Amino acid sequence: MNFRYTAAMPQNTIERYRLYLNLLACATLIFGLFFSRAALSIGMIVLVSNSVLHLRFLKIWKQYFRQPEYWLFGLFFLLVAISGFYSENISEFFMRAKGKSAFLLLPIAFFIMPSFSLKQVKGLLLLIFFLCICSAIWSLGLYFQDFESITSSYHQAKVIPTPFHHVRFSLVVAFCSLNGFILFAKGSDEYGKYEKWVWLVGGLFLSVYLHVLAVRSGLAGYYMATITLLVIYIFKQKKYLNGLVGIALIACLPVFAFYTVPSFKKKIEYMKYDLEMYSKEYWNKKNYSDSRRLLSIEVAYRIGMESPVVGHGYGDINLEMKRGYIRYFPNLSEKNYLTPHSQFAFTFVGLGYIGLLILVMMLLYPVLTSGRWKNPVFLAFNIILFSSFFTEHTLEDQFGTAIYLFFLLLLMKHPDF
Repeated sequence: MNFRYTAAMPQNTIERYRLYLNLLACATLIFGLFFSRAALSIGMIVLVSNSVLHLRFLKIWKQYFRQPEYWLFGLFFLLVAISGFYSENISEFFMRAKGKSAFLLLPIAFFIMPSFSLKQVKGLLLLIFFLCICSAIWSLGLYFQDFESITSSYHQAKVIPTPFHHVRFSLVVAFCSLNGFILFAKGSDEYGKYEKWVWLVGGLFLSVYLHVLAVRSGLAGYYMATITLLVIYIFKQKKYLNGLVGIALIACLPVFAFYTVPSFKKKIEYMKYDLEMYSKEYWNKKNYSDSRRLLSIEVAYRIGMESPVVGHGYGDINLEMKRGYIRYFPNLSEKNYLTPHSQFAFTFVGLGYIGLLILVMMLLYPVLTSGRWKNPVFLAFNIILFSSFFTEHTLEDQFGTAIYLFFLLLLMKHPDF
């Protein structure tokens, strides 16, 4: 039974106000991503409270356990909570467990809440689309004010100023750009006949900006999602020539950007140099960003293998990493110690193979069931976020958690979008 609690526009006045409150909470959460951590938290709290206080909560709750795509998030939180019993650093454990509580509460909230209309979902996506464009314009304005200095700083692992964490922001830019292209191709017109052109022009602008920003997580997700969608298009439409031409053009984009976008070129040159330093084991310099990240993953693997089944506990990840650096790389200065720069490595250290298995199931199950992968917007979002987990601990801060859970659950709730 594939139950999903959904509803059209509620006829009951109270339910209608609940729906509007949910919309307001979603909009507040989106604004909070760009402007205020407090607004981000308020939006999430209102969403959860408005759903949990639903009069039919207990009846709907029974159906929740029949939907693994929702309760797997809660299971991941449960594993984190259980790891507190074998974590030494209790204060750090509670801090991390608090952040992971969203994995329990937000899926429940979205499962219970009635579905929005197609126009309302488009409105929320348009909101983040416009905020992303405005933020990109602001970011470029700061860049052009100090063009030479910021461009040269790319050789020291710096980037253009962004409204929030540059890696998380690049993921949002990549998603919004591809979302613009997809909705243009679909001929989206809920907000008028010119709507699809807004998606196209905005998508093109954000695509250009993504290459100027030159953050690899966003770029990697962008290209992986684009190529995947093109391959699906080739086999689905049987337009092999068109698809191959599209893939060839996509492959040429980074080459073109290398010769025309200074920040992109600097980033590639720096990455090449940094990886050479890693291969030569030159790690003791703070500005070797990639070397330090790769080293953190190597240390995480070694530490994780010391307690591979259940991990060391989510509260002891920093403690165990420090011990690992001292044990395996005693000559490395402490200023170069990092937490595992991969969500998979991070989870492995804290929760072992069991946690890693639940994490992968949590990530893949919503995509591979109920035909959701056929929705290009949903598929693109998941590829972009999933790709970041190899080189970033995306789910270990408020922004990454909010971006992943909110947009995933919003699109899960509306599979026909």
